[in-house]
Amino acid sequence: APLPAAGQIGVRLLNAAGGVIDGHVVATAAAALLATPTFSSLGLLTYSSYLLRATGPVAIRVASAGTTTVTASLAAPASPATLTGQNPAAGVSSAGTVFTAYYFTAGAAGSANAAVTAPSLVWFVDRNPCDNPPAAACGQ
Repeated sequence: APLPAAGQIGVRLLNAAGGVIDGHVVATAAAALLATPTFSSLGLLTYSSYLLRATGPVAIRVASAGTTTVTASLAAPASPATLTGQNPAAGVSSAGTVFTAYYFTAGAAGSANAAVTAPSLVWFVDRNPCDNPPAAACGQ
C-alpha cells in the first residue's frame, strides 16, 4: 500500500460479491450518494485504485453499477486514542493509514454465514501509520 502524504489516509474498494458495483466515498454512512461514483464498474474480485484524502471521517456506500439504490454502507474505523510516547494506531484520524473496504454478498442458505441477510462491507487495514516507511506522525 502507498504511503500517503502528510495529513492523508488511503482508501480503496474490493468487490468480493459478484455483479458490478459502484462505490461512493463520502463522510458518513448516511450521506447522499455522489453524482459520479468515486469507484465505478468494479467486477468480481476487482479492486479500485487507492484514493488518497485528508484524514477524518470517511465511509463507503455501494450500489449496483449505474444505480442509486444503496446495498451496503459503512464508515471506516476511528483511530483509537494514543497514549503519550506511543505511535499512532491505524484509523481515519491517523495520517499514513491505508484501508481496503471489501464488499461481500449476503450469506448463502446452509452456509456458516447464512445469518448475514444483506450485502455488507468490512474494512481492512493495508498500512499502519508506522509501517516502513513511517508516516511523519511516527517521529522515526
